[in-house]
Amino acid sequence: MTTHLSVLLFEPQSLLRQTVALTLRSIGIGPVYQAASVQMAQRMVNDQPFGAVIVSLDGDEVSSSAAQAIELINAIRSGNTPSEESLPVVVTTTACNRAVLENLSDLGVRKILIKPFKARLLIDAMTEIAEVGVGVDRRIAVV
Repeated sequence: MTTHLSVLLFEPQSLLRQTVALTLRSIGIGPVYQAASVQMAQRMVNDQPFGAVIVSLDGDEVSSSAAQAIELINAIRSGNTPSEESLPVVVTTTACNRAVLENLSDLGVRKILIKPFKARLLIDAMTEIAEVGVGVDRRIAVV
């Protein structure tokens, strides 16, 4: 599969960020723009449109980094960026409780990948997104 799906990947862990980017490129998804911080991701999402976003959400909802990651998704959904406000969002996280799940569902997050996740889960999620395209799907999948 080869598709021009511009992806913004926010992941603070360098090795995981590089692995996800290489995995996406290996299945023909790209370009993949990498951000090591929420601030960098926010600048990138304000500067150019993306076809999908992968956001790391670690810690509980009230932690500073998690709150900033939620704000990044909110900025996209508000229509204040060059991207379609309904662009697919995938969240990677180490844990997901009911409150976080409900919040992410309300934000139209398409998939939640629990770390550590297998490359096959990432490939399946992004292949589906590449095939389906833009649009907020209120059905959320936690894998």
